[in-house]
Amino acid sequence: MDGSYLDVKEKFVNETPIEDMHYRSYLPFSSSAMSRGDQIRIAVQNTDAYTLFCESYLYIEGKITRATGATGKLSIAHNGLAFLFDEISYEVNGVEVQKVKDPGTTSLIKGYCSYSLNDVNNLQNAYWSPNDDDPSITYHADDFKFSGSIPLSHLFGFAEDYRKIMINVSQQLVLNRSLKDVNVLRGTLETGVTWADESSKKLMKSTVELTKIAWKLPVVRVNDREKLKLLKIVESHKSLHCAFRNWDLCVYPQLPETTKHSWMVKTTNSVERPRYILLAFHTADNAGLSGKRTEKFDSCSITNLKVHLNSAEYPYENELNLNHLQTSQQGPVLIV
Repeated sequence: MDGSYLDVKEKFVNETPIEDMHYRSYLPFSSSAMSRGDQIRIAVQNTDAYTLFCESYLYIEGKITRATGATGKLSIAHNGLAFLFDEISYEVNGVEVQKVKDPGTTSLIKGYCSYSLNDVNNLQNAYWSPNDDDPSITYHADDFKFSGSIPLSHLFGFAEDYRKIMINVSQQLVLNRSLKDVNVLRGTLETGVTWADESSKKLMKSTVELTKIAWKLPVVRVNDREKLKLLKIVESHKSLHCAFRNWDLCVYPQLPETTKHSWMVKTTNSVERPRYILLAFHTADNAGLSGKRTEKFDSCSITNLKVHLNSAEYPYENELNLNHLQTSQQGPVLIV
């Protein structure tokens, strides 16, 4: 016999606190200022709406224009949509919550370490294709148009970690368009042609023109009971804690040609503390549009590595510990 039959004082449980959730499209202030080097701002001024930032995404449309005299075929590179921007930031009520430098490289390193197969499948519309022989990659010999969507949880740690609605706030996305498009594209050359040939150099001068950017943001409609609870929270003027993991990218542009190297990096202030260190090595600086620049990392034959966090040493000597070193066709990434 079920004992719950006797609990006559059990409180009522509302099974439908959320009545509806639908996506709204928010466009930039200027639809013409989306060229290379431009700053794109998308604002949400409807402070009465309950929005779900963690489930929002960017919808992007554009056109690829081949340079005159270029030979070979073009497509969007792996994670290419994220490489459209040099820097992105998210603001709430005019206060910057998170800024991500080089979101393409940042999301690439983070994704290789943490994404499951389901995550990879969900990112197909963002041109995340880790396999070189992926049949979903389509190469074009002429100019072509493209479209795709990037979940903001792929670009911001705030969207990945904070899974709550935003109550009565104004929000803004700031996207700094990249100055070059070579990281966005991936090309294949004709037989016998190399990236040093003149026609290949012209292919690398192909451009990406953005025709539309929209921020698709879910708006949640709740029932009267839940709305009253949320209004009381707003009227209480109490602080709401929004904990999340920030992503900070540090790049050493030119390593010296020595067998030993020391790199000192200060990444956090007195409030924050580091949780993970992801270290990746790259040698493909002049790979053209082959994809090695933005899709693969290298092992570099590292045999000894030590990480010091606030004077505490984390050594990986002789052979790197494979429990902390994920190796794949993209190369190793160290997780501390």
